[in-house]
Amino acid sequence: MAKVREAAVAAWSDDTPLDQPVSVVVVYFFKIGGVDVDNMVKPILDALKGVILLDDSQVSQVLARKTELVADSSITGADPDLTRAIDGRTDFVYVRVDHPPDHGVIP
Repeated sequence: MAKVREAAVAAWSDDTPLDQPVSVVVVYFFKIGGVDVDNMVKPILDALKGVILLDDSQVSQVLARKTELVADSSITGADPDLTRAIDGRTDFVYVRVDHPPDHGVIP
């Protein structure tokens, strides 16, 4: 939770947290084992409170998954920072806060 909060502070260029509905993507990349998907989401959302979000009640959608880092794994659409993290082959969490979902469409 502390690492997520530190990364959020470093990445967030605005002094004011968002005050509108959002969608959050969470991907946990791991080498061996990993945590349950349902157990990883709440601490991450809590870490974003007061930095990127006013409150986690603003989150109207969470897309969460865990992805094992295996030899020769590649991820399509990864930006350079994410590619470097994947190449580092150590456990990490990717978190993206985005626009709220279209509630007229089921993902």
